[in-house]
Amino acid sequence: MADTLKDLRLLPRRANQTWQVAIVPMTGMKVRSDSDEGFYEPAACFVADPRTHEAISILLGEPGMPESELACATLAKGCLKKQIEFVPGLVQVRDSKLAAKVRPALATYGIRVDVVDEMPVLDELVATLMKDLVPPPPPGWLEAPAMSHERLAGFAEAAAMLFKAAPWQYLANEDLIQVESPAAPDRAMRCACVMGRGGQNFGISFYPSREAFERILKQERPEKAMAGEGTAALTFHVAEDVPAGDPEFWRESQLPLAGENAYPLLLRYPPSSGFERLDGPAVTYVEGLCRALAATSEEQIDAGRWEQTVQTHDGPVRFVLSIPSLIEAMRGEQPDHRLVMHDRRGMDASMLAVQKMLEAHDFGGPEEMNAFLRRELASGEPKLPPPTTPLERAQWLCYDAFKYVGRRRIQLAREALKISPDVADACCILAEQRGFDPAGSNELFRQGVEAGRRALGEGPFQDSEYSFWGQVLSRPYMRARQGYAETLRELGRKGEAADEFKAMLKLNPRDNQGIRHQLAPLLLELGRLDELEELLGKPEYRDDGMAEWAYVRALLAFRRQAGSPKAKSQALAALKTNPHVPKYLLGRAELPPSPPPFFSPGDEREAMSVALSQKKLWEQTPQALDWLGKVKREINQATKQKKGRRRR
Repeated sequence: MADTLKDLRLLPRRANQTWQVAIVPMTGMKVRSDSDEGFYEPAACFVADPRTHEAISILLGEPGMPESELACATLAKGCLKKQIEFVPGLVQVRDSKLAAKVRPALATYGIRVDVVDEMPVLDELVATLMKDLVPPPPPGWLEAPAMSHERLAGFAEAAAMLFKAAPWQYLANEDLIQVESPAAPDRAMRCACVMGRGGQNFGISFYPSREAFERILKQERPEKAMAGEGTAALTFHVAEDVPAGDPEFWRESQLPLAGENAYPLLLRYPPSSGFERLDGPAVTYVEGLCRALAATSEEQIDAGRWEQTVQTHDGPVRFVLSIPSLIEAMRGEQPDHRLVMHDRRGMDASMLAVQKMLEAHDFGGPEEMNAFLRRELASGEPKLPPPTTPLERAQWLCYDAFKYVGRRRIQLAREALKISPDVADACCILAEQRGFDPAGSNELFRQGVEAGRRALGEGPFQDSEYSFWGQVLSRPYMRARQGYAETLRELGRKGEAADEFKAMLKLNPRDNQGIRHQLAPLLLELGRLDELEELLGKPEYRDDGMAEWAYVRALLAFRRQAGSPKAKSQALAALKTNPHVPKYLLGRAELPPSPPPFFSPGDEREAMSVALSQKKLWEQTPQALDWLGKVKREINQATKQKKGRRRR
C-alpha cells in the first residue's frame, strides 16, 4: 500500500473534503487476465464525493489483489486526477475490516477513515454505473417466440459449418451481400457482410439495405443509418464472452460447436437500445444463410451472383445471393471514392506515368520540361502508357486493384500473378486479406519479397546509391519486406523482425515508410540497447519530432541512467512533444483496443497510439512509470505556481 500511495506526498490536504469508498463484486463482467490464464470476474472499487454526487474514480481489481490495496489504488487515482490533485480530509467506508486495514496507511497522509452505516449517494452512483459496465444478459435462446430445441439444433449445426468453412478467407467487410431470395423475416436482415478477415470479430453482420450499409462506410451520420430498422449479427466467441449460462446450456443440450472459441451468439439490436434474441423464423433464416455461405465456393463468389439450395429446419430453401459492388466493378464501373479508404499505393501509378512521360522526351532544360508537364497535366491525372511486358501488365493491374476494396481487389491481384509471378504488390494484397492467419500472411509476404527481388534484378542491391523508395518500381519490394517484418513480429519472431527492419533502413535511410518507429520499441523490448542508441543517434532521425520517438528516448535514458539529469531532460522533451501520453501509460485514461487510424502530432490520438505501442515496455521497466508520473506532476505544479504568480 505504501508504494501505491507514495505519490500523494506532494499533494495538499483539504480537511473539509469527504469521500466515500466501496468495493463491489462485478457479477456478470468477464475480464481477460494479463497472464493469459483465461477470464475472471473482478471486484471494482468506487470512490465518490457525496457533496457533489460525482464519481471520483473507479478501478477494477486484479486476481488475488487485496481489497485494501485496491481501495488505496483507487483513492490515489482519484487524488492524482488533473482536475483534483489533493487528498481529502476524511474517507468513509461501510466495511470495518477494510477500514482497519487502510487506516494506518492513509493516516500517513493526514486522511482520517470513518465507518458509516449508510452511503446512499455512493450506492446510487454504483447502481447507475453498474448498468453501463455490466449490462443485463439477454433472455435464453429458447425464450424467444417460436423457438424450439429442434430449431436451435439446426442453427447450431449450420453455425459450426460456417465457422469451419471460414468464408472470411474470401470475403471482406466491404463485400455487402444482398439476399435476393428468400425474403428476410426481419427487414433489418435483407443484406449481410461476412466478418473475420481482420482476425478480430468473426461471423455475419446484417443490414436493412445497401444504402444503410454505404452510409456507414461513408460515415455519414452512421447513427442514423439504422433508424427505424435496427440491426443484427451472428458472432463467434470463447465461452467467457457469451452471456452467462450459454456455454452450460450448449453443453447440456449437446449442441454442436466448431471449437472452443466458436460459441455462436445471435442477437438483434433494436434502434432504441439494448439487444434481444431472434425469434424462431429469423433463427432458421440465419441457419439457411450459414449453410449457403458454408457451401459457397470461391468461383461462385467471383461470379458476383450465385444460388444455393440448402436444407433447414423448415425444409429446403433456395438462396440467391449477390455482391452488387463486385458485379459493378466487373462491368467496368469505378467505385464510389467515398466508400473506399484512399490507398496511397495507387499514387505510385501517377508518379510512374510522369516518369515514363519524361523518359520518352528529350528536353533542352528545366524550363522546357516544366512547360511540358504543365501542358500534359492540365487535363487531369497522368495515365500510364500501355504495358510492354508481362510484369508491367501485372503491375498495372495492381494499380487498378488499389482503387477497390474487398473481392474485386483480390480478383485483380490473382489475375496479376497469373500474368507474372514477379509482381510483389499482388502478393502483398493477398497477404493483407489473411489478417485472420498471420502465418499464411507471413508466407505470402515472403513470396512478395522474392518476387520483388526477381523483378528488380541484383543490380539495385549492388548499387550503394540506388534509392529503393525514390524509385517507384522498387517500392513494391519494400512494401512486401515491411509486411514480412511486421508479420514476423506478430508471430513472436521478434529478433528476426528487428533484423529485417534494420536491413530496410539500410536500403532506405530516409525511412519514408516509418520503419524506425517500429524498430525502436522492438529493440527496447529485446534489450538491444546499444543498437537502439545507435538508431536514435543517426543524423537522419535526430530531429524526429514524433512522440513515439521521444518516449522511446526517455525510456532508454531511464534504463541507462535512472534518476540522472539526462534522463529527466529526455522525459521533459517527451512530455513537451505530447503531454497526453502519461495518463494512458499510467492507466488514468482508457485505451482503445487498436491504434487510431490517423492522428496529428501532439493530440490525444497520437498519445493513444504511443501508449498502445509502448505500455508493456514501460510497465516492464521497474519504477519507470512512477518516475514519469513524478516528472509530469512536477511540471503541472510548476505551471500552477507560474499561473498563480501571474494572477498576483
